[in-house]
Amino acid sequence: MLNRFVSITTALIALLCMNSLFAQTQQPQPTVDSLLDQIEIKAREIKSYEAFMRLDQIEGLLGDQQIWFGKLYYVTDPQIKFAVDFQKHVVNNQLQVKKRQWVYDGVWLVERLDDKKQFFKRQIHSPEDLKKAAHDNVDPMAMENNPFPIPLRAKKAEVLKRFTVELITTKSDLDPQDAAFYHLKLIPKPSSQIDFTEVNLWYDKTTLLPLKCQTNNDDSGNESIFTLTKAVLNQPIAPEMLSTQAPTDRGWHVEITPLQATPQQ
Repeated sequence: MLNRFVSITTALIALLCMNSLFAQTQQPQPTVDSLLDQIEIKAREIKSYEAFMRLDQIEGLLGDQQIWFGKLYYVTDPQIKFAVDFQKHVVNNQLQVKKRQWVYDGVWLVERLDDKKQFFKRQIHSPEDLKKAAHDNVDPMAMENNPFPIPLRAKKAEVLKRFTVELITTKSDLDPQDAAFYHLKLIPKPSSQIDFTEVNLWYDKTTLLPLKCQTNNDDSGNESIFTLTKAVLNQPIAPEMLSTQAPTDRGWHVEITPLQATPQQ
């Protein structure tokens, strides 16, 4: 009796597994339009975002490769702000503790190099820019304007305006290994004036959050790969992580560059 029960149970488990596998293989692939719609809807839920980040930088012409490890912080309310806080650096296969920080507060973009005691603060938007962006419902730090082009606020209309988008179903060496994903390839349109010649994005199929972003520039041979892990949504982020205040300690070199006024016609 026990052997028969085990046999029946084993058969049921096998059948359930086959049905699950069949359902997965029969699940239709979304179109580019429908996937971008889903990603945009998901983006509206993001009030704050925090994740570990790895950045691989390859300079093709020089044959140089560097890796940075840190965290990405991002908030949307009352306006978009983000910070990238790198803590470790690998060059020539040597791991170093090296702090680099970039912070955008909606108006100013800061680059801070702690080991060199250098602080660069550059105004990249005016209050009028932000008002216009809010009125037009566009992201002032869209992918092409952002030193860290992580598409957390990707809007379908803006993406299709600037890029030709393809849903990739073939395997790639850069595919994430620990999650089911969608892979989008973006080619900038000639009118977009974007430095990248190709952008590849991988989104988690379950959460629709970005897993990886690769940018290529065929002219320079430069490539950047951003990998995001252990994402946390809508939890408080310490205000100091998003601060653009200059250090007041002695020995720091501080440069602050206001936005140049546009000459009136």
